Amino acid sequence: MRLLFLKVINIHNFLGKICMKDIKEVINKGCFWLKNSGIINSSNDENLGGVRSWYDPDQDEYGFYYSEITGYMISTLLYINQYIDKDSKNIQLACSSKNWLIERMYDSDVSGFKCRHNNDHNKLNNRICTFDNGMILSGLVELHKASNSDTLSEQIFGLDALLSKNFLVDDNNIAEHRYLPHENNFESEKIGWSNQNGSFLIKSLKGLLSFYDLSENKNIKDLEKIFDKVVLMQSTNGQFITDKYLNTTFLHPQCYTIEGLIVAYEYFNKESYKNSIIKGLMWMLSLQNINTGGFSHFVSEDIIDHNESVDINAQVLRIWIVALSKKWIIEDNNIELLIKRIISYQNTNQNDQKSFGGFRYGYSLQNEKINHINCWGTMFSIQALDYADKYFNNSFKFDANLMV
Repeated sequence: MRLLFLKVINIHNFLGKICMKDIKEVINKGCFWLKNSGIINSSNDENLGGVRSWYDPDQDEYGFYYSEITGYMISTLLYINQYIDKDSKNIQLACSSKNWLIERMYDSDVSGFKCRHNNDHNKLNNRICTFDNGMILSGLVELHKASNSDTLSEQIFGLDALLSKNFLVDDNNIAEHRYLPHENNFESEKIGWSNQNGSFLIKSLKGLLSFYDLSENKNIKDLEKIFDKVVLMQSTNGQFITDKYLNTTFLHPQCYTIEGLIVAYEYFNKESYKNSIIKGLMWMLSLQNINTGGFSHFVSEDIIDHNESVDINAQVLRIWIVALSKKWIIEDNNIELLIKRIISYQNTNQNDQKSFGGFRYGYSLQNEKINHINCWGTMFSIQALDYADKYFNNSFKFDANLMV
């Protein structure tokens, strides 16, 4: 493992290497893509407000409608409105996405939102995923706050009951994950991090934490033991095993775990959470590819996969900036390499409105180049670059509830 020597960043040198005006332009182009590319359906049909997973410029096709990503979109639009560009369109689009979720994707029989919608009638479209519903709850609660409404929607109460029940499992597990309504049972676990319950699921608690803050009948201390359990799952080197069958770590859910702990720290201020965050981040930073500035998909024992994707790179940058801002770590200028790497994923072809400003995905685990403009990768990148811009201009204030 490459040891990282700690030193104070020379902010003026950093600003000389990357023009912060350029970063602002990158952020603004990303915001433009989210709001104008069609990734949020603006057609006056049954899917008005639904958010697609990606746009494939090679096929001129959008991916499936994705409930989890629609929840992310609501939070992202609120973040943009609060910290980047105050515009009534942000709230209008967020409300449109909320309406799509409630009218099109909510299953009142189980008080949860179905995973995705497309035209192939795959039975898994209707599964109710703990993680996805946590991200939706977070968006709905924050939109409720932003709208100054006096009444919480029945869906918020439904998600509270669903998630609280799913996290009530034995000491060896974090939560039940994927419910199949047509089988009246949870899906069996299998190889692949997203097919298992695991530490990453704690990020889905951020919506509950925010909701509990609004409720007189809820106590956030009830959630503390779940975060405590996750801290104990961490390896001594900072790694979280995200596939228990292959004993491997995929950095995407490793980041989800750390993001969940960051939010938990804001509520509970526990030293054990901070220490876990630092260990997890430092382990990831030791894996940085100095040739590209980015981070690999996964690690298996001493084997590092060098395929990268923009979502993971953006997640690492967000965590890095939060840790720097809290003075938990003092890191070297390799952060500049990561920022440049993230920027390199942006599509700058102004002749293609469906692509311009969005961020390409990168490479799959099979070393296949994926050219599509990825929705969540773009949202993560916008926020990560905005974190960096504000941090190096001494104006960063961490908002845990709107971390996408």
